[in-house]
Amino acid sequence: MSVNEEEARIILGASRVIAQDITVIDRVVEILDCLEQHTLLSLTEIVRVTGIPKPTCHRLLQSMLYHHMVRREGRLYGIGSRLFAYVYSQLMNEPLEHVSRPVLKELRDATGLTTILCVRQGAFRVVVGLEEADQGERRFVGIGQVAVIYAGAPSKVLLAWESKAQRDAILSDIHIRKLTPHTIANRADLERECARIRRMGWALSVAEREPTAFSVSVPVADAGGRVAASLTVTGPITSFARAKVPQWVIPLASSGRQLSRALGYEGAYPLRDFEGGERS
Repeated sequence: MSVNEEEARIILGASRVIAQDITVIDRVVEILDCLEQHTLLSLTEIVRVTGIPKPTCHRLLQSMLYHHMVRREGRLYGIGSRLFAYVYSQLMNEPLEHVSRPVLKELRDATGLTTILCVRQGAFRVVVGLEEADQGERRFVGIGQVAVIYAGAPSKVLLAWESKAQRDAILSDIHIRKLTPHTIANRADLERECARIRRMGWALSVAEREPTAFSVSVPVADAGGRVAASLTVTGPITSFARAKVPQWVIPLASSGRQLSRALGYEGAYPLRDFEGGERS
């Protein structure tokens, strides 16, 4: 075999490997696109939607699970935390990041509780700001943490101020299930909870998503009057007492107003009895 023939053989072999790698990447993207559209799907459903052979799809999902590109809930697969971490810097826009840090610190010092800032990404909420209090117990929240949109005060605030049509769209493909005995897992009950949150202007959850934690949240509005984030104080369940809730809501609402004003919102605050769209 001549040098040119050997070189051609090597190039051909390398081209085939590259083509195989591209096919794998294409299929991974197909799976992610599928999960982005449908939120949670079984292996059989992913195969049906993508057309990828079942053994290949199963093998890819196992690798994607290992790398946290997807997550598994029972027999169902969804988008994984690694992808949310990649887009974290995009979610945390510069004005919000700049103004939120001192507010989170002041609120933490005023309440003695951990303070967090969350934004909605599809059917999930993502922690994009955090100031931890020394509460003497295990850490149950962190930057980049992803959680479902229907459970916990930070999530419910983000959901409550969407329009009814948008809430229906967000929840339509979600398998709502109880994460703890206190999770609201019924759509009608969740809709009533959203209405109650809008009337009060804030949300409370006790052992609703995480059995060892409670949280109290308020909305943060942008210049257009849309809810851009949720601001939250959270702590271990051992620190919770209903009599303390007003003591937390007052500084929390003040901080929510401060952040909203910093983002250009000039309307009434708290954002009571308002749903979706723009607020004057």
